[in-house]
Amino acid sequence: MAAIYLRLSRDDGGDAESNSIANQREMLLNYCKQNQLAIYGEYVDDGVSGLTFERNGFKQMISDIENSKVGAVVCKDLSRLGRNNALVAYYTEIYFLENNVRFIAVNDNIDSAVGENEIMGFKSVINEFYARDISKKIRSVKSVLQQKGKRTGGQPPLGYMPDSLDKNHYVIDPENAPLVLRMFNMAAEGASIHSIARTFTEEGILSPRDIQQGSDTGVEWSVTSVGRMLKNKVYLGCMVYNTHYKPSFKSSKVIKVDEADWIVVPDRHEPLIKQELFDLVQKRIGVKKRKPKLDFDNVFVGIVKCYDCGNNMSLGRDSRKGDRIFFLNCHRYRQFSKEKRCTMHYINYEFLYELVLKSIQQNITVVNANEQRQEQFIQAFIREAVAKTSVKFQNSDEANFDRLTRRKDELDKIIQKLFESSAVQSLSSDAFHEMLAKYDKERTEVLTQLGELKTRLSEKTDDGCDYRRFFELIKKYRGEEKLTATMVNELIEKIVVHESNGCRKNREQQVDIYYRFAKNGLTGLGL
Repeated sequence: MAAIYLRLSRDDGGDAESNSIANQREMLLNYCKQNQLAIYGEYVDDGVSGLTFERNGFKQMISDIENSKVGAVVCKDLSRLGRNNALVAYYTEIYFLENNVRFIAVNDNIDSAVGENEIMGFKSVINEFYARDISKKIRSVKSVLQQKGKRTGGQPPLGYMPDSLDKNHYVIDPENAPLVLRMFNMAAEGASIHSIARTFTEEGILSPRDIQQGSDTGVEWSVTSVGRMLKNKVYLGCMVYNTHYKPSFKSSKVIKVDEADWIVVPDRHEPLIKQELFDLVQKRIGVKKRKPKLDFDNVFVGIVKCYDCGNNMSLGRDSRKGDRIFFLNCHRYRQFSKEKRCTMHYINYEFLYELVLKSIQQNITVVNANEQRQEQFIQAFIREAVAKTSVKFQNSDEANFDRLTRRKDELDKIIQKLFESSAVQSLSSDAFHEMLAKYDKERTEVLTQLGELKTRLSEKTDDGCDYRRFFELIKKYRGEEKLTATMVNELIEKIVVHESNGCRKNREQQVDIYYRFAKNGLTGLGL
């Protein structure tokens, strides 16, 4: 009894029409009829790469062979069996022979019943080379699309959906976007990733996979999916690529790429999350949520740093002075006090609390006094800061920026023509890859220089944007008489505590408060 095996995947490129499942089926049925081969079953893998043999149809056929139901395998050609030379050789030269299975590849004139075919090994190598070449071209095409911020496949993250007018563009999904925003707000307020996942599961909210697939499998929200969503820069309006890679075109293993090597293209679609909220969430989830040993709400968790070693300052209780006297000191010192890796940097918690609250209130006072002339105040503040730091800008930067922009556009056109030449086969594969590598390298260098120039040119206005953001942000806390962890994290980047002078009566200690978007706040006071 014979098995007819049919396979089609994107490996087949422009030949997909002639290799279609329907065409393969018709050919093999006619062949079996003409050669009087009784058919036991039909095994189909549609849309599965020939590089892997983990295919449902193929595995079912192997199972039937081992159960002595199939004595012959018929396929259109050797490439339908697979494009992985080592595995094709294993099945055709070892497995089928050991199991007394006749193998027939119609178009390649291969039939194991009439003896060995010396050409089969060469055909298998060529089939794998074809897959390797296609893989290179796909990666090259994706690289160009990624540099332009185009979509290269896959589903949009929860909260977005494909634009019906432009397949390379995302639009906000009005049904699920509020869920994503709620998740970010919960994280900004101090909820842990675990608690967010637990809350959504307990409320019966469908998991991201179920939402996107339109199913209800009952799968719970996972910590991994929540964490991945909270760190996803796509919600800022960016397209993000090169986060993972495969070590070989044959391998199914996926390896994470260091974040510094990701390709991030900004301003590709409407942001779902504001930058301030996203940054605050990264800050909050970056702090490990430990169950407090002391019954005390420390609003400075992850914020206060030791000046000398940079470690966090941890909370302690001075039992000699009463149960409610708390302090912060260097965590590195506390762990390695005998080794003297750092010094104590002791600071009374209540003292620091009042100092920070006073600083925030002073900034609120400045906002209240200058709200009617906000823009004039900010510009005057920036001019004073620029004068103090003697910031200089080169007049040639703008000319260089225009020149590099023109060259980038030229390189885009050159690379596009290379792909067109390769598609019509007027350019050899070796020449295509050599020229593509050359121009792609130059394009990467041009993009790097453009990025550096863009940063320098935008420095003139960045400060203004930052101070405006801080101006608006601090308005939220008018009239507040107490600090909260959310307030501290939203307004302050870090607080750095220096070692004291060691005197008991006239104790002096420097504390630096670094505000988000405005290093010293709007008061300019060095506390």
